[in-house]
Amino acid sequence: MRKLAQEELQTAYQSRKRQDILISARAEFLEHGLAAASIERIASNANVSKVTIYKNFKNKDNLFAAVVEGECIYIRSNLSQIPLDEGSIRTELNSFAAAIMNFLSDPSFIRFDRRISEEAERNPTISKIYLEASYRIIAKKLSELIEAAMAEGRLANANPDEAAAHFYGMVRGLTEMECRFLHSELGPHAVTKGSIEAAVERFLLGYRP
Repeated sequence: MRKLAQEELQTAYQSRKRQDILISARAEFLEHGLAAASIERIASNANVSKVTIYKNFKNKDNLFAAVVEGECIYIRSNLSQIPLDEGSIRTELNSFAAAIMNFLSDPSFIRFDRRISEEAERNPTISKIYLEASYRIIAKKLSELIEAAMAEGRLANANPDEAAAHFYGMVRGLTEMECRFLHSELGPHAVTKGSIEAAVERFLLGYRP
């Protein structure tokens, strides 16, 4: 019985150490990027040894992959809880767009998104995993909303995936490019309630049943 309790305690301790490492690594990658990230700083900030990090993750690439995996879980959880104000299709689209822009405006998300972009050429697998867990989910949820509205006759019949891409582009505009190339963390905030409403009106005009 005592041996079992010790084993459970050890497992909990190992899990807590791993979590501390991932939190420290995320902060390090956000601040310095993968290439300049320091295992020494990560270990120091997590209050563990470098040996412990290498024992758990083998190398820096594996550690970065684990951080991305954790980020993807966080993103999926948040996107799955996007509230929709039920009512007219106009109300639903305004609600969806406002919720998405609020999520994408988070400075931490913007910085992490930028770091993933920097690694895309060197590590396309990680970038694809991140894409599927973030923007692809947004596209899928938006497409499902639009497809349901088309089936109910509230929007003209068309390819819902293409319609979702059109709507997202109208809402987001050039702010994504501003974030990536100007390193501005204010870009998504430029998408105001007024600009969202204008995008919805243009979209509804184009997909009027």
